[in-house]
Amino acid sequence: MQTTIISEARRIQNGSAPPFSTDCVCAIPSFLPDLGISTGSWGQEDCLFLNVRVPEGVKKGDNVPVLHYVHGSGYVYGSKDFEGVALDGTGLYENLSPSSQKFIYVASNYRMGWSSSPSEDMDANIGLHDTKAALDWTRKYISNFGGDPDRITAMGTSAEAAMIDFLLVAKAGHGIVPFNQVCIHVIALYPASLRPHPKQVVFDEVLRAANCTSVTCLRGASQEVLFKANSFLITDVGDGSTGALGPLTGFTPVVDGKYIEDLPTALLARGSYKRKVKRIIVANMTNEGMGTSLDVGMPDAFPALVRKTVPYADDSNTKRIQSMYKYPANFPQKLSWDWAADMSFACNAYFTVKAYKIKAQRY
Repeated sequence: MQTTIISEARRIQNGSAPPFSTDCVCAIPSFLPDLGISTGSWGQEDCLFLNVRVPEGVKKGDNVPVLHYVHGSGYVYGSKDFEGVALDGTGLYENLSPSSQKFIYVASNYRMGWSSSPSEDMDANIGLHDTKAALDWTRKYISNFGGDPDRITAMGTSAEAAMIDFLLVAKAGHGIVPFNQVCIHVIALYPASLRPHPKQVVFDEVLRAANCTSVTCLRGASQEVLFKANSFLITDVGDGSTGALGPLTGFTPVVDGKYIEDLPTALLARGSYKRKVKRIIVANMTNEGMGTSLDVGMPDAFPALVRKTVPYADDSNTKRIQSMYKYPANFPQKLSWDWAADMSFACNAYFTVKAYKIKAQRY
C-alpha cells in the first residue's frame, strides 16, 4: 500500500503504483560500481510517498509494533523501492515463525541532491524535514492500519542512519520525537561536509550547470533543466577526484543554526538530544571505510587529509594522529580508509551510544 505525505495530493494507491515510479529525482555517481541500474539518473518532483505493508489479519485496534525504514545511498540516489525485496520488508516477513509477533513495515522517500546555498533564502535541510514528516505521518496515522504509535522503531543504514541521528539532536533535543526506538547501521556523517561551505560549492556548480546566476533564476527554470543540472553535478562533477569522499559531501544535511544547531557529535556530547527514546541499537562493520576516500599518496599525504576534517590541526597533531593508525607497508591506502571510517562512521556511533548509555547497544 502506498500513500502520499503531500497535503495537496493525499491519496492511497493500494499498491497500484509500479516500483520506482514515485522515486525522487536522483542520480548515481559515475565512480560507484555497477548497481544494476539501466540509467544513471531518474525520478520526479512529485515523490514524497511512503509504503505501508500490513500483515494479513492485522486490523485497526490490534496495536502491533511498527518498523519505519528510510533508505540510504549517500544523499544522492535511492528510494523506498530501490533496495527491492532485500529491504522492503519481504525478507523479514518470510522469516517470521508462526509464534512471532506481527508488525507493520513502513518505508518512505525524501528529496536528495543539491538543495541550498548558505547565502540565499533557502532551507538547507529539506531531505531531513521530509524524513521527519514521514515519521510524523506514521505516528499520527499508523493506528488506522492496526499499528501502535507508541511502538515505532526508526531504522536506517548509512545516509539514513545519519538522518535519524540528526533527528535525535534536532532543535537541540527539544520537541517531540516521532519514534520510540532506533536501529541504525553505519552512521554516515563526514564532519567537514556539515558546514555551509560544501553546500556553497555544490550550489555554485548547480548555477553553472543551469546557466543561472541566482536562486531566482533557478526557481524560474524548467524541471528538465534542474533535473539535468542535478544529474551533471552527481554523475560528471561528482567523480570523487577531490578526495576526502569527493565533492558529494556537499549533499548532506548541514548545521543551519536553527533546526540543527551544531554537529550531532557535539550536541550528543553536551546532552542536547531527545531523551525519551527508549532503546537504540547502533552497528558498524569491519573495514567500512574501504573505498570511501580516494585520497592517494599515503602516508605522506595523510596530514593534508586530516586537515580536511580538522582544519586547525598543526604538524604535531597530525603526527600524533598518524601514529595511531597502523597499515601494511604494501598497502598505505589503508591509512586513508581507516581515517575516513573513524571520521565518517565510527565516531558518530561512539557518541550516540555514549549519550544514551544503558539505553543503547553497539555491535
